[in-house]
Amino acid sequence: MFRMSRCALCADHTAELADVSFGDAWLPEYAEDKLGRSLVIARSAQGLHLLQSAAADSSVVLDLIQPEKVIRSQSGLRGKREVLAGRFAVRRLLHLPVPEYSKELPRPGWRDFVAVAVSGILSWLAHSTSRWWALRGYISIRSKLVEVLKSRKQSECANASSFQLDDQGYQHGGE
Repeated sequence: MFRMSRCALCADHTAELADVSFGDAWLPEYAEDKLGRSLVIARSAQGLHLLQSAAADSSVVLDLIQPEKVIRSQSGLRGKREVLAGRFAVRRLLHLPVPEYSKELPRPGWRDFVAVAVSGILSWLAHSTSRWWALRGYISIRSKLVEVLKSRKQSECANASSFQLDDQGYQHGGE
């Protein structure tokens, strides 16, 4: 998989600073969609005008969806800025260049440093076919761990009389 190293240092995964931003619609209702639909967000009056003009001349088809669905579809981006702060901290320790952003990044915690280390190791393993045996081992161990954690979570939910989702989508058993 090709990925520019600069992409790993991007703090604007959803193009918050653009007039119009585009993203994949990671929603169940679009899983089998062959049309290639994307999420589009007008972030300024100029961006809205551009989208409305494109729709008026049938260059694009726009369907309105609720903001909650957009947030749910991009849940994989949660925590990206925290991990990014960890990457920046590691790069500063190694005296490597770090981009400057106008927004303050959160302070990295120990989990962010672990995520940076794991990401770096996996990237190093993936860049040489002679190292893929280790990558396959990692994937095998990770998939077994995920199965164990899922079954544990399911049994906890089955034992709970009720549960609630917190603001990050995690389940909490009925107290």
